[in-house]
Amino acid sequence: ESLSIDGNPSMSYGDIELDNTTGLLDSYLINLYQWKNRSISIYIGDASWARSDFSLIYNGLTAGIMCKDRNTLGITLVDKLARLNTAVTEEIIGYAGSTPQYITGTLWPGYDGSSFTPLLDSCITATKPVLIGECFNITPIEIAASNTWYPDYNGQVYMCHDSYIGSVIEVRDNAAPVEFATSNNFIVLKNASYGLITASVQGYIGTKAAVGYAGSFGSYSDTIAGCIKILLTGYGNSSYRLTDAELDFPNPDTTPYTGFYCASRENVLDVCNQIASSGGYQLVSNTVDAGYTSSASTSGKVKLIKMQISGTPDYVVTEENFILNSLTISEVFEAKSSIKLGYCKNWTVHTTSNIAEALVPESIPYFKTEYLYQRERDLGIYADYRDQTEPPSEDTLLNDATHAATELSRRKTINDEDRYVITATYLPDMLYVQLGQHIQFSLTNTNARFYSIVNGQTGIVYKIQRNWLEGTVIIGVLI
Repeated sequence: ESLSIDGNPSMSYGDIELDNTTGLLDSYLINLYQWKNRSISIYIGDASWARSDFSLIYNGLTAGIMCKDRNTLGITLVDKLARLNTAVTEEIIGYAGSTPQYITGTLWPGYDGSSFTPLLDSCITATKPVLIGECFNITPIEIAASNTWYPDYNGQVYMCHDSYIGSVIEVRDNAAPVEFATSNNFIVLKNASYGLITASVQGYIGTKAAVGYAGSFGSYSDTIAGCIKILLTGYGNSSYRLTDAELDFPNPDTTPYTGFYCASRENVLDVCNQIASSGGYQLVSNTVDAGYTSSASTSGKVKLIKMQISGTPDYVVTEENFILNSLTISEVFEAKSSIKLGYCKNWTVHTTSNIAEALVPESIPYFKTEYLYQRERDLGIYADYRDQTEPPSEDTLLNDATHAATELSRRKTINDEDRYVITATYLPDMLYVQLGQHIQFSLTNTNARFYSIVNGQTGIVYKIQRNWLEGTVIIGVLI
């Protein structure tokens, strides 16, 4: 299990070996059993214990089975995040199931409870767009040349999301504001378009409704935790979606504003990681319970962890907690003199040729560039490292300048000095440590290796490798 200092995603892998000396388990290799994407729980205990006293040490998925040698089978294990390795959506606009839809004329969906009758000029083969949170200047998909909702509106009809939305903030034609009306998840233009139609939209407000649905649609969310929760529980392959009970998230309202839009095939896990890393969070799956218990209160839950090195210590460790001479520095991350953070993504970058001439000159840059930027430079590091290169942009999906400044400050704090991963092999009392927890070093032997580097330091649990048979755990702490 591991985090990442720069927010790049990682996934835990492992295996469990089964003794097949007698050949009794040969049947596991044939089609009688399926080993891909199956839930698996592993417990540890002693043959003399009651089974209820066994402790849950792994809750995840199987990825397959192999014959490691004549006498050994190996079941490959992955954490629960593997369930998210599926497309956000594969629904096609012009199809109801596998049936092409060419029907024109009636409302969509039919408020009279009639069958699914989309308003389409032809069978459109584009993927239905998905918009979570708030997005600036997206390109909605045109689905019809006219409408029957608003007799005085003679322009085209556009789809901006696959279900009901919060609101359409504005619609622009070649970046110039135009009149419009909305119906459900559709935009209807007052007049026929002149050029490129874009819109700023607040998206998803609930589960996809059936025809004639009259119940509550839920609430709009445009925060990191809220948007990721929507994706994990409502999108991707329905067989692999997570439930609220499988999530261990911070209060969504405490996380920054964001939004995501896709009108093509996107991967749920990739999208969630992109949203999470925008605010310094990382999506991880707890594989073990956080304590000596078989209740599984936290095991297998997907968490959002804020990557912050400082924090209130969950453990204070001394030389008595780890094996003698196992303490070492396993990784070093050099300081960065400059950080350039992109925020407020423009989802449709205009060129000079499709910018309206009447547009206010001061607003043109907002439509011709993909991001707004905030920068931070440390002149001391700049001089020490002789770092004269322009930093690459670290682009995010943050929408708010204040949140972008907070995230820039967090990244600066992590990168304003060299950082070390302090690794040691710990004894059984540390077996249940969790990613994202904080450890403080309180060493007494002033002559010990790395004493001057680690003593008194508090860092975040960055890497974990548990050995349940030996009762030890290798923990890497980022300080």
